[in-house]
Amino acid sequence: MFDFFKKFKYTLSPDIKGTLVLDQRPLENVTVYLEANFLKNNYKRSSSTNELGEFHFKPVIHAQRFKESALNQTYSYIGIYTYINEEKKYIWESQLNYVSPPIFIEDNLSNLYCELEDTEFRYFFKNINLENAGDLMVISNCNLNGFLYKRHFS
Repeated sequence: MFDFFKKFKYTLSPDIKGTLVLDQRPLENVTVYLEANFLKNNYKRSSSTNELGEFHFKPVIHAQRFKESALNQTYSYIGIYTYINEEKKYIWESQLNYVSPPIFIEDNLSNLYCELEDTEFRYFFKNINLENAGDLMVISNCNLNGFLYKRHFS
């Protein structure tokens, strides 16, 4: 029997924990923003850093009544940013084709350490979902792990 009321759940962003520092000093009471997008659905959250510069976001889950076709190029976007002296500083930015974040996203977003004076890099990760596919890219100024290589982003 078909369950027409069953909702398909897509994890757009996992549990996120991070620390923001500027000149190696924790940034206290700074607002951090999370944007997660899937198809035409936009989710926006905000969090404030504590006295240690730490912030946290719970996972963003999207639910819908129909399952996305495997042929549909559905991209999930994660943008995490803050403002320093009225300048928007990206902590993380990625737009990848998935319905559940790859393990490298979960691993890195569970323990971000970001020196906001550092240069932004394009980090490239192996695409483990598709053989012979291009590497997956994340833009960040945080210390990330598990990447194949990184390049300055300008």
